[in-house]
Amino acid sequence: MMPLFPAVPTAVPWAGASLRPAVPLEVWVAGVVAGETFAHTPVAAREAQAVLARTLAWLGGAHPGGGMCGTTHCMAWRPVPDAGAVAAAARTRGWVLVDGQGPAIPACHASCGGRTAAWPAGFGGVVDPGCQGDTWRRHWSSSLLATLLPTSGMLEARDRTPDGRVTRLRRGEAWMDIERFASRLGHRAGWHALPSHAFVLRPEGDGWSVTGRGHGHGRGLCQRGAAALAGKGFSWQKLLARYLPWARPVRAGAGLLALGSLAMTSLALTCPPATAAPLPQEEARRLTLLVREAARQHLAGARPPRDPVLAKQPPSGVFVTWSWRGKTRACWGRLDPDQPDMSAQV
Repeated sequence: MMPLFPAVPTAVPWAGASLRPAVPLEVWVAGVVAGETFAHTPVAAREAQAVLARTLAWLGGAHPGGGMCGTTHCMAWRPVPDAGAVAAAARTRGWVLVDGQGPAIPACHASCGGRTAAWPAGFGGVVDPGCQGDTWRRHWSSSLLATLLPTSGMLEARDRTPDGRVTRLRRGEAWMDIERFASRLGHRAGWHALPSHAFVLRPEGDGWSVTGRGHGHGRGLCQRGAAALAGKGFSWQKLLARYLPWARPVRAGAGLLALGSLAMTSLALTCPPATAAPLPQEEARRLTLLVREAARQHLAGARPPRDPVLAKQPPSGVFVTWSWRGKTRACWGRLDPDQPDMSAQV
């Protein structure tokens, strides 16, 4: 009988050419536990982090073609882990999270501020009393905003997810996706200028006061909340079941299939018709290729490319669904355009 799940790798490849080609898997896992948690973090929370790290290695990392870096882009990693991190990796050795017939998305973040994000589709998030006190405040000047949203008028956070996170900002007649805004803001004012997407805006002085909760994207396991629950007796299994209820732990065995990396080419991109007039075949092909390349560049931390042909097309909504192994993994885009042309909309 063919095994259901592919095998977990024995070594982790690095994405950066300046780093070593690979490190043993359990060395990687222990280093992630040390990098993503503190030495005084309760044991069960560190064990849950170890399972997430091992699952990320199984998934193939967050870089195109496989491989991982030692930053929070993948997971923070320390080459010399503390003894507790090594022990957490050893106690969970072989355990990974599965979703359907392959690795689950091992999402985690520093703190949710009281409620995790509504992700994946249909999951409303987890109310997290152990993380409710994590709030922050920033000030965005009008001069800074003028470089990001070059229009006048009141800045508004109009669209929100069911858990209260902002998805779009509006200033005057201009709209901007929050991910794009956060990227631009980070390049200009530092990556801590917007700690999370759960925030409210108020006019203040020469700009806007921004008050929010949590640090990170809010999806999956909340490290601060998990530490609080682990201190109350939760096991790592209960922690992962609480924060990632769509996934289940499985212990990998030696007789499983060889690992196949999750490449962008294995993601089926579909664009449902949003208008009465479908795109001509050549433009539809160019759009699909542009979306694939934009995804690769985004994962590599680079700017998305511009297609000269699609740049001549009028503003149009673009909505993309990523599916893998017959299941929807992510959706992105919008049906009402907020960019000057189709290429920029991607």
